[in-house]
Amino acid sequence: MAVLVLGEYDRIRKGEHADFAKRMVSPTQFAALERLAEQYSRRFGIRVLQYGPRHTLVTQNYVGVLNIGDDQVEILPKIDSVEHTVRQNFIRMLTVALELDLHGGETSAVRHNQDSILEAIITLFCATLAQALRGGMLRQYVRREDQLSTLKGRLLLSRHLQTNFARPDRATCEFDEFTEDNAANRILRAALKILRHLAKRTTNQARIAELLSYFQDVADLSPAQLAWHEASTNRHTARYQPLLTMARLIIEGLSPDVLTGQRTGFALLFDMNELFELYIGAMVRRATRGSGNKVHLQGPSLHLARHADDRPAFKLKPDIVIKRDECVLCILDTKWKRLKPDKVNDGVTSADIYQMHAYSSRYNALDVILLYPHHHALGELKVCRNRYRLSNHDGRPGSHRIAVCTIDLADLSTVPAQLRLVMNLSEPQPNEPRR
Repeated sequence: MAVLVLGEYDRIRKGEHADFAKRMVSPTQFAALERLAEQYSRRFGIRVLQYGPRHTLVTQNYVGVLNIGDDQVEILPKIDSVEHTVRQNFIRMLTVALELDLHGGETSAVRHNQDSILEAIITLFCATLAQALRGGMLRQYVRREDQLSTLKGRLLLSRHLQTNFARPDRATCEFDEFTEDNAANRILRAALKILRHLAKRTTNQARIAELLSYFQDVADLSPAQLAWHEASTNRHTARYQPLLTMARLIIEGLSPDVLTGQRTGFALLFDMNELFELYIGAMVRRATRGSGNKVHLQGPSLHLARHADDRPAFKLKPDIVIKRDECVLCILDTKWKRLKPDKVNDGVTSADIYQMHAYSSRYNALDVILLYPHHHALGELKVCRNRYRLSNHDGRPGSHRIAVCTIDLADLSTVPAQLRLVMNLSEPQPNEPRR
């Protein structure tokens, strides 16, 4: 298998034959990529590849893998580091964002994985599932209906009379059974079967075979037969929820042709806007642990205005809100965009500043922070690149501030310390009263 490694917003050229060193694919592979991109657009309403000039496709801010026949296109995030470190950092960000709490050797295996993103994700899924299974197979109550020799649960009288009119020794019963053969386990088994066909690394193949042996008493269903609405967890089985999230991504990575039994490709892609937001949110929670502050992710939601009949309008939902008691200390909004030092205000758009102004006003937050990924073109990493004071109605600078900050993702071990410095920007300035 050959792998074409690209970054965000790189171009894929169509040639007479494939030459991955020149980022060129064959006409057949180009058509397969067009088909996968179109299927993604129809199913999820997003464009993971856009048409570029002169028979090219341009990757977007979606990172992951696209399988095209026996070959693979791998899209890496734009992080300033060597390729294998970028891949490892992406997997570590994914681990944090999906709240996969690995321990011991499993953590080491994921962090030091040198494989492609797909193989690394397979390793991650298998490691997380193996760790969950150490706490026991997920068992749940499932509603069953069966013909029994003794009454169990509730007698379905009407159906019993129709079915067992000549069989007085049988009863049509409906009952709850505490079993491993439940919707959640069926989903996990289906994901393992997909990964069994995708894994190239022998250790992953062996791990998948071992894990599938745990699911021998679980029904083997096709992806189209899975009952997603029945797959639920509770506080006793919460360790399985991140696995179900991953399983859904894996199963939805199958193109529609596979769902109907035909041969086609596979895609597993992650929106870097969402991943960056989830990762930073989780790391802010870690960085503020023990501080007495409370971190809210994706909220609390408020509305900017109201209609004449008092209905709310223009919903606001900040990425990260840090509160102490009922006081908003700081709002962080993540932007997976590259700042441009050769542009006015580093290329920060007026729309982003207007959004921060709305947050500052509606949440009565003295400090709002726009957080971008750092890159070499910005020069030395600073806690804050620019800071603006919002004007009052009379045009004079007010007490509300907007900070534009960046965070370096080349070494993820430094992220908590960087975030603490960023959040310290919301501390009162000299001669400024503490709220």
